[in-house]
Amino acid sequence: MTIKRIFDIIGATIGIILAAPVMGVVAVLLLIESYGPVIFSQERLGQHGKRFRIYKFRKFPVSWGDDGQGVTARYDIRMTRVGAFLERTKLDELPQLWNILKGEMTIAGPRPESMRFKKLFAGEYIALLKYKPGLFGPSQVAFRNEAHLYPADEDPEVFYRCVLFPQKAQQDLAYFQKADFLSDLIWIIKGVWFSLSGIVNWRQFLGWHLRIVLTDILMIEIAWLLSHFLRFSVLPELPAFTYFYMGQLLIPAIIITVMFIGGCYQNPVRFFAISDAMRLTVVISIGWFTCFCVLIYLQRDLSFALLVLNWFIILPFLVSHRIWHRLHFEKRDNSGHANIQRILIYGVGVGGAALSGWMIKKSVGLNLVGFLDDNPLLKRKKINGHRVLGYESDIPTIHKMFRVNEIWTTFRLHPLKKARLEKQCDKLQIKLISLSDIEPFARIIGHPSATVRNEG
Repeated sequence: MTIKRIFDIIGATIGIILAAPVMGVVAVLLLIESYGPVIFSQERLGQHGKRFRIYKFRKFPVSWGDDGQGVTARYDIRMTRVGAFLERTKLDELPQLWNILKGEMTIAGPRPESMRFKKLFAGEYIALLKYKPGLFGPSQVAFRNEAHLYPADEDPEVFYRCVLFPQKAQQDLAYFQKADFLSDLIWIIKGVWFSLSGIVNWRQFLGWHLRIVLTDILMIEIAWLLSHFLRFSVLPELPAFTYFYMGQLLIPAIIITVMFIGGCYQNPVRFFAISDAMRLTVVISIGWFTCFCVLIYLQRDLSFALLVLNWFIILPFLVSHRIWHRLHFEKRDNSGHANIQRILIYGVGVGGAALSGWMIKKSVGLNLVGFLDDNPLLKRKKINGHRVLGYESDIPTIHKMFRVNEIWTTFRLHPLKKARLEKQCDKLQIKLISLSDIEPFARIIGHPSATVRNEG
C-alpha cells in the first residue's frame, strides 16, 4: 500500500467523521425541500478508463434524472434552493469521501468526467486517464467558480467541450506528470481554502450592496440609541450602561450576518417588493431576538422594554430606506413602460421591471413566468417577486420546466441574435414577439436604459 493510499484512507476517514453533522443537516434539508433520495450517483470515468459511480448530494429534483445539460451553469434553473446552496458552498462534494475510502478516487487528482464527455479523452488528453480522479487539484482551484464562466448566449455544454475542458486538461497534465506527495498536499490545502473563500463573491456583493449594508449599520446604531432615549430619557454612561456599548458592536454584526444568511441582500434594492419586505420582517425579528438573548446573557437585569422598543424602531428604519431607494430609482429612470404585456420577459432594465409591476397591480390575467437577461449579475435575482430565470441559452430548460408560450423582448435585437432566437423558438413552438418591431413600442424600446445587450 503506497503512502498516498494510506493518506487517502486516513484523510477520508477523518473527513467523514468531521463532516458527519454537516452531512446530516444537508440530508434533512434535502428531504424537507423535495421528495427523493438525498444522494445522487452517476457513472464517471475513473483511472485507466474504468467506470465507477460517483456520489454527491442531490442538487436537482429527482424527476430530472440525467436529462438536460451535462454541466451546471451558474444558478442553473434545475437546481433546488438547497441545491443552489450546495453548489455555491461545494458541500455537494462531501459524499465523495466514500469514493476515496473505496479507492475509486483520491484526495488529489484530476476531476472525474461524466460518461457523456468520454470522447474528449483523445489524443494527448488520453494520458489523463492514467491518474486516479480526485477531489482537489490545479483545475479544481483554478475553476472553483466554473459555473460563472459560461457565456450568456452559448450552449454551456458546447462551451465546456470546446473551451473549458481543454484548459482544464492541459493544466492537469502539466501538473500530474510531475506531482509528488508534498505538492499534492499543497494543492489539497489550496483546494480547501478556495472552496471556503469562494462561497461569497465579495467583489460582486459589495458592488451591489455596499451602500445598503453601510446604511443598514447606521440605521441599526441609531435605532439602538433611540430605544435607550425612549426608555431612559438620558444618554448612556459608563459603567452602568456597559451593555449599551457592547450592543453597539454586537447588534450590527449579528443582524447583518442574519440578514445575509436570510437572503435580505439577494435581490437588487431598487426592485424592493412586498415579498422582500415580508422576508426582511421575519429575518430582522430573528436577528434582533438573537441579539437580545446574547445581551441578556451578558446583562441579566436588561430591560425587556428594549426588546419591543428597538424592534419597533429598527424594522421601519430598514424597510423605509429600501423603499426610498426604489422610489428614487423609479423616479430617475421612469420611462413609461407600464402598458407592455408578456408571459416571459427578455430584458429586465427599467421597462421589464415596470412591466412586471404593472401586471401585478392591474391583475391583467397573464401568467408571468419570469425574466430572461444576459447580465450574469441579475441571474436568480427577483424583480417584483419574479425571478430572472436565465440567459438565452437557458430557454430550452426554462421551456421544459414552465411550458412557455411567448417570449417578448424589451430591447432591440441584433440580426444574428434575432435569427438565432427565432430558430430556437420555432423548434420549441414558442411565439417570439419583438417589441422593437411594433409601434408605438419601437420608440419606447429605443430608450437606452431598456436595452440589455445589442449584440449577436
